[in-house]
Amino acid sequence: MTSVAKKNQTAQQQEQLSKSIQKQKERRLWRELLKESTGIGWCPSKKTVDATEECWAEKIQENPDFKGFKKK
Repeated sequence: MTSVAKKNQTAQQQEQLSKSIQKQKERRLWRELLKESTGIGWCPSKKTVDATEECWAEKIQENPDFKGFKKK
């Protein structure tokens, strides 16, 4: 294997690791959002998080990172 091929392989592995870490963080945040929550759930037909604006405001104030789930 040439040094260029090794560098490309290493770069791909780092990219995959980075994506994996990002997914883990997203799953952790998702569990935290739904933990002990009332008024928030999953709409399977729309495939989005379903909650009232009041619930979103409260959750986003609790953790601003939850804002990313509002549109999902």
